[in-house]
Amino acid sequence: MPGDLEGRLGEVADSVTEVRSELHGWIAGADGSIKQVQEGLAILAGSVAALEQGGNDGPPKLADGHIEWSCECCRLRLGIYDRQRDIMRIRVKDYFVRIRVGEGGHIDSPCRRCGQQNRIGFTPVGGR
Repeated sequence: MPGDLEGRLGEVADSVTEVRSELHGWIAGADGSIKQVQEGLAILAGSVAALEQGGNDGPPKLADGHIEWSCECCRLRLGIYDRQRDIMRIRVKDYFVRIRVGEGGHIDSPCRRCGQQNRIGFTPVGGR
């Protein structure tokens, strides 16, 4: 019986050593992940500080007579309306816009950021 007990204790000690080794590996992996997150946060903090010191005056100013059309939900700029030339300018790479001209006309455009469907109406100027 004592030999049996010694054998069992030896097995338990081996199991404990194995578990301890696995735990050390997991802890080392977690430490590496935490260090990566800390490095990323430091880079982000540096970028924010650079933006704050850069004298950023906000979005670019619009020319006189121009009106910005923004998403109703997230305020992303969808287009710029030029009153003098009566033109709505929408500039995007691959984009879908529906335009209905004439009396009661409108422009339908989904927001590229949040997906909100936006509509702006217009009335022809000078009976066009």
